[in-house]
Amino acid sequence: MFEDSSEYKAIVVKNNMFLIHFRSFGNHLEIALRGYNRYFWSEPKTFDIRGLSISTVPAVFKNRFIIFQQGLFSEKYHILEGEHIEGPFTISKPFFFTFNVWKVLIFGFSFQLIFFVFIFLLSLVIRKFKLKTWRIEAREFEFASLFRRTLAKSIDFLLVTIPAVAPIYFVLSDDPFFENPFQYIGLAVYSMTVMLLGSFLYHSLLEGLWGKTLGKKMCGIVVLKDDFSKCTIGRGFLRNVMRIVDSFFYYLVAVVAMAGTMKWQRLGDIVAGTIVVRDKT
Repeated sequence: MFEDSSEYKAIVVKNNMFLIHFRSFGNHLEIALRGYNRYFWSEPKTFDIRGLSISTVPAVFKNRFIIFQQGLFSEKYHILEGEHIEGPFTISKPFFFTFNVWKVLIFGFSFQLIFFVFIFLLSLVIRKFKLKTWRIEAREFEFASLFRRTLAKSIDFLLVTIPAVAPIYFVLSDDPFFENPFQYIGLAVYSMTVMLLGSFLYHSLLEGLWGKTLGKKMCGIVVLKDDFSKCTIGRGFLRNVMRIVDSFFYYLVAVVAMAGTMKWQRLGDIVAGTIVVRDKT
């Protein structure tokens, strides 16, 4: 009987049997290794590995005794040689992460494709029963369709999300073993700040100064005041504050408001006194 009765893992390496016991102490992992010499078990040899992982497993790789660690964005292993431990060595293309990333990407792409097809068909229906243009002072303005506005919003969402998420990916892929939890709390706060505050300022300033974000420019639409004059920063801020309400039920509130108003205005447009039209310049 060993002094520690918790779970052990057994492995055979070069016809030698070993029992391995893992114990976590804060931000490092202690490995207790016992070998069997036909008559009795040896006293435990201890090795330390810095950091924590999702899963730690003893294995045999190329006829060598290794400790495999599964992280969030990478896989690593240490080599046990006699009294020493070597590593960590990074596996360049982890199967677990790559496999799941492809599943997420395929699912996300399929969902977005179905969503945009639905929005396109809904946009055609709305345009069939609503006034499409507005004439004022010998000038004719065409209201931006639901499909164009949705596509522009999706492009802008990606442009804001990439700088918010990219630092987290690079940090986790470099050190996936959570040695400093405050580092990841800071990254989470940074990402939330960029996603919320950054997105608000991005839309408000660009729409207030130039009437269009990068997504709107790519989709050929522009924000104007409801009298078809140039938008202002104050109205840009106000229409984007109301986006909180418009986004309820995946922007269903905004769609209903656009379908029910003469100038295709969501609630934010009604409150701010703005409209979105095709950019004919």
